[in-house]
This record gives sequence, C-alpha cells and structure tokens, in this order.
Amino acid sequence: MIITLMGFMGSGKSSIGRRLAQRLDWPCIDLDDYIVKKERRTINEIFAVSGEDHFRKLETHYLKKLVRKNDKIILALGGGTPCHKRNWKYIKKTKSIYLKRSPEYLFKNLKEKKDNRPLIKSMS
Repeated sequence: MIITLMGFMGSGKSSIGRRLAQRLDWPCIDLDDYIVKKERRTINEIFAVSGEDHFRKLETHYLKKLVRKNDKIILALGGGTPCHKRNWKYIKKTKSIYLKRSPEYLFKNLKEKKDNRPLIKSMS
C-alpha cells in the first residue's frame, strides 16, 4: 500500500509524512525532493529555466514511476500535484490523506518560507 499525503503548500505533508513513516517503519518520499534529486536542480531552478509546465510534466513522470515501483511508502505530494487531472490516475491507486489547515496557519507557515516556493516567491 502507498499512502499519499496531499494538501495546500505549507500544510505539513513532508513533516507529517516523515513522522508517519517512522511509526509504520516505511520509507517516506517527498515528491518535490525526489524531483530535485533526479533532476539535479532545485525546484526554483526548474521553474526559472524550464518553466512551470515542464516542472508539472516532471512531477507526473516521477509520480507515475514511484506509484508503479513501490508498495509500502509514504509519499508526500507537492501542493500542486492533485490540481492536475493527469495525476489522479496514479493518486487513485494509493490511499490518500488530505491535510486540511486553516488559512491563518498556511499564511503564517508560507510567509516564513516563501523564498523556497516559486509560485509565491515574488508576492509581498
């Protein structure tokens, strides 16, 4: 079984994924970190050089690969992963958990870390 964690950016998918994986004694994979490792570029670099559309294609490619080759993992999706219909083909093959957070929580969390997030990096 693959458990996917989804939610808005900054909702805690990665940190909750690591804790859940520790309790289950399963590996935890953060999809964004996995893409960075495989592409040898940061998400910001991918967005800046190749654009968001290219990043979304990479996201689908690696999601498909991870779902097909694993059976017991916690997979923390990127905030935008479920927003693209093509990804649901793979998400539906997993047990997914939506992490709902208040707008206040998200604002506070994202405000402190916005430089690492290309979609909100330039917002005041």
